[in-house]
Amino acid sequence: MLNEQFKTQIEEFILRVGITPTTFGRMALGDPNFISQLRNGRVCSLRTAEKICTFMESYDQKWGAHRHAAHK
Repeated sequence: MLNEQFKTQIEEFILRVGITPTTFGRMALGDPNFISQLRNGRVCSLRTAEKICTFMESYDQKWGAHRHAAHK
């Protein structure tokens, strides 16, 4: 259940900020294939999930939570 909520949170972030899944994976983890693997059943470790949450929080702080969404 938490894994599905986490996946949804990531997908919503990608759409909201307007970056590609490949860019997200590269920026958050240095792994451009992360999102495609996640969509195909990859399960995150707690450490990976923490890195992703930290990335999303710092991205929002740096660029503003709705910066890209306002330009759509």
